[in-house]
Amino acid sequence: MTEFVGELLPPARLMMTPGPSSVDPRVYRAMTATLPRGPKGHWLLGSFPDFKRDQLGFHRHCLREYGDFVPLRFLRYPVFYLYHPDAMEEVLVTKNR
Repeated sequence: MTEFVGELLPPARLMMTPGPSSVDPRVYRAMTATLPRGPKGHWLLGSFPDFKRDQLGFHRHCLREYGDFVPLRFLRYPVFYLYHPDAMEEVLVTKNR
């Protein structure tokens, strides 16, 4: 029962980054080449259809399959999910500009 309650934590914060059209293609390829793996998603829509179908289930799947840092794509925008509380604190508080 404890494991199930732990899975119902609020979803991770979304962090948007510039899309491929606003970044030099060589820089964008270099940025995305070093990312850990995440859900592949639809070739055009990315992970948006899966997210829209079942939001909580999508977050649970991402956390279980890919860990605390999950790169994915919604439509044409790269998105990064952070699930670890320490990482969220670092991004939102410590590194906040």
